[in-house]
Amino acid sequence: MEDGSRSAALASESPTSVSSSSSKAIRLPLRGITAGETTATTKQNQAKFWHGSFRVLGGAESKRERVLPLLRALRKVETSNCPLPAPAGDEGKSVGPLQIGFAYHQDAWDLPKDGCRDTWHTKCQGLEYSEQTCLRYWARWCPWALQFNDLEALARAHNGGPRFHRALKTGRYWRKVRGALGVEGGEKGGYAGGANPPPEGPATAITVPLLALSF
Repeated sequence: MEDGSRSAALASESPTSVSSSSSKAIRLPLRGITAGETTATTKQNQAKFWHGSFRVLGGAESKRERVLPLLRALRKVETSNCPLPAPAGDEGKSVGPLQIGFAYHQDAWDLPKDGCRDTWHTKCQGLEYSEQTCLRYWARWCPWALQFNDLEALARAHNGGPRFHRALKTGRYWRKVRGALGVEGGEKGGYAGGANPPPEGPATAITVPLLALSF
């Protein structure tokens, strides 16, 4: 009976109050969300941050040298480093050394989706312009990958667009690119740690700034 009385007394207390050793009540806000649950609003706020508020520090062009090996690997996979102008692929839907499509180009340069195709078809034959197009596309659709040098995400976005994670083909594409990069594993998948193999020698501490976010 004593245990039952104690349980009844605890049940009668406010669920938002927790007693401390000093007999003071601490009010804790309760949220109607279970652990790990993601609401539609949270998803919208996250998408708004990563694809709207998040910016590549220094601009997309500032990352060119760092991702240059990836750009070279993309060319090797797409057109086997053939002489320019490269032949069109996908029945004429992809052009240039990096095989860039019309919609890809318009997104990258923020041009109308029903705009003139001459600029795309002509300028994307040039390697430098094609690389600039890639950088701008990544800065728009996966800026976090460009900022933090996630080569796998960049390669898969180039192949499958903003929703590359939903397309199995982008995983196969990444294995080809990884092989072109000369990373251990390549198409055989022997290395599972991402685009860059772990550095040799003693571990190095890296300081990463924390972002104060509220979704």
